Amino acid sequence: MIGGDIRAGLTVRALANRFDAVYVVGAAGPAPATWSEDFAGATYVQLGQRTQDQVFKGYQGHDPFHLGFTADEIDRWRQHLRDARPDVIVAEGIWFGDLLDVAHQVHDAAIVVNMHNIESELYRRFFRLQLRQPLSLLNPRILKEQLLGLGSVRKNEDFHFRQARKILVCSDREAKLLEKRAAGKEIHVVPNTYHRDGPPPKQWVAAEASNRSVVFVGAFTYGPNRGAAKQIIRKIAPMLQKESPELRVHVAGRSTDDYFTRITADSPNVTVSENLPDTDTLYQDALCLIVPLRVGAGTRLKILEAMYRGVPVVSTRLGAEGLNLTHERNALYAHSTREFVAAIQRLHRDRDFAAQIGANGKAFYRERYAADKVMDQIGTLVARAAAGSSAELPEALERGQVAMEPVGGHRVGSV
Repeated sequence: MIGGDIRAGLTVRALANRFDAVYVVGAAGPAPATWSEDFAGATYVQLGQRTQDQVFKGYQGHDPFHLGFTADEIDRWRQHLRDARPDVIVAEGIWFGDLLDVAHQVHDAAIVVNMHNIESELYRRFFRLQLRQPLSLLNPRILKEQLLGLGSVRKNEDFHFRQARKILVCSDREAKLLEKRAAGKEIHVVPNTYHRDGPPPKQWVAAEASNRSVVFVGAFTYGPNRGAAKQIIRKIAPMLQKESPELRVHVAGRSTDDYFTRITADSPNVTVSENLPDTDTLYQDALCLIVPLRVGAGTRLKILEAMYRGVPVVSTRLGAEGLNLTHERNALYAHSTREFVAAIQRLHRDRDFAAQIGANGKAFYRERYAADKVMDQIGTLVARAAAGSSAELPEALERGQVAMEPVGGHRVGSV
């Protein structure tokens, strides 16, 4: 397997329950300090010595999803294939074309591409957003770079799709997008999920008077999140301050600068928390999560986390895209600043309604997006790929009741 985040970590755990050996191949590294927690049951194989900053810079430019592996890294990958002889390789995303190309030359393993987003769709939306600006604000250089980037991303995606036996996507909409581009390939919808180890968080209670914090969570290094945070600070928070001064706004996320701390210096009802170690306290004091995203692709882990905790969600329809939420049943939809403020005020005034939205969201999460269900689905599909068949697996294996037993002696390679 190649890659690393919540979805990748759960994929490793699912595979460790079905295969006798799981290897996670890293382009950076050494293995992170959280290795034993995030990738329990796997062996880490380090290809390179590049830092995370160097990896990130490798994503930039006209070829943003081509890491450009060195000759030494390719040699180490080739030797790993010869030693491990994996039956299946799971590629987490579209960064690994060089490695998959070598894999076909050295060892005939089934390849599963686990798509966290359709990245070209995100690039397309960014490009269209630029075109909507007034002509005087259009920057030809930026437009050219985005158009080149879109072409490169599609090229990388199409290469990975050609190599794959199975393609895993996060939503029905994404599966529909790939019907023509990946014609003849098996495409399976495996939703994203939220997962945490350890005891469950304290139960969220809508009636608690302390729940007066309107929360936004997201990595500030990601453009759509920065845009959403700016809208909250510059538009939503001032309207709330004027109409509902008892409410506070809490914006939290990973950051590499203090930009949001600086621009909220004169905002009396806004708190910015950067690089929080966990979100437990943040959500315990929350009235709701708001997601005013205007551009993006894939599904929002921030929404799944709030639903897991039973916290009501107010989102744009695009922000909740792919999750199949129902307005006023398990979430609230809003678009304009006025609509967001009205939804927040409704939840604040009617705590019974807030409790019902939160409870329905939590039930919907358990029904559709629970981590154990997602892990079982991933494990089953990868095991089928290793077996070279789309037929049903034995019933015990389908239920994940053969934990830590090899599947016909299969080994899984992970990029």
